[in-house]
Amino acid sequence: KERVWIIILDGMRLDTWDTVIWSRLREHFELDGSEQFYLSTLPSFTDIARLSFIAGKLPPHWKDYHHNYTSDHNILMSRQLGLGKDESKKKLKIVARVEEKTEQSELDFDAAQYCCLIFNISDDWIHNEHGSLVQVNGIVRDKFEKMVLPELIDKLESGDIVVVTSDHGFMELKKDRSIQIKDLKMVGGIADNIRYRYLTSGAHDQGLPITYDKSHQWCLAVGSSWFERPKPTGKTPRYSHGGISLAEMVVPAVRLRRRMAKETGLLLEIVPPAPCAAGDSIKLLAKLENLGAMKISV
Repeated sequence: KERVWIIILDGMRLDTWDTVIWSRLREHFELDGSEQFYLSTLPSFTDIARLSFIAGKLPPHWKDYHHNYTSDHNILMSRQLGLGKDESKKKLKIVARVEEKTEQSELDFDAAQYCCLIFNISDDWIHNEHGSLVQVNGIVRDKFEKMVLPELIDKLESGDIVVVTSDHGFMELKKDRSIQIKDLKMVGGIADNIRYRYLTSGAHDQGLPITYDKSHQWCLAVGSSWFERPKPTGKTPRYSHGGISLAEMVVPAVRLRRRMAKETGLLLEIVPPAPCAAGDSIKLLAKLENLGAMKISV
């Protein structure tokens, strides 16, 4: 019966979660259960990965209330939560925080029991970013601090259940790993069918075909390889996603509850050494973990 918040950090990589997001979340929220890791649905781009999570199903099973195919995220999540058509209008609210005007507006979640907030912290702009991963994580940190965290602190209450996850990551396109597409006929004659990490039609012997049905077929780049268009115009993106790599596919998920009090907590574990005698040189392995809600200098 609790209010449930589903927070999707669009395009967040696992290393960004570890270095930027998780430590800040723990200052305000406590873990309910354990940190989990999942694999994104293939192809690992937003229209498939995020909707598959929201629907709880693969694309061929995205059905509306009349059992017809749909990609409407409100309908897909309503059906996953077992909400009827009229019931979902009262109990479910999904908001994608992608435009500045939307981010600045006040949202009314009072009537909703299930609230889904989608924050574009790493996705849309990453395709035009040419800085290093350090710079990318700096941008994500700034977006998270200014756009995401204040809203979560403001709207989430002590009894609420909070699920935080990502839909996919992204990877760097290195020039020495490109697979040149020299003949556009193999992708239906359309350059836009070459999406760097996947082909939307056609096939390639260095890619992996993924097929759900006749309407959902792709050829995905594996590992760090990527498909390069013939005679490319403009600058090739430095980052992309949609293929098969751990950077794109591994996503974290946690269930949280709001911390109502600031606490300090420090865990020190020392691993006992192997059997030794007086005079032996030994190494003591120590693990130090911050379990509290505040930063600690040690």
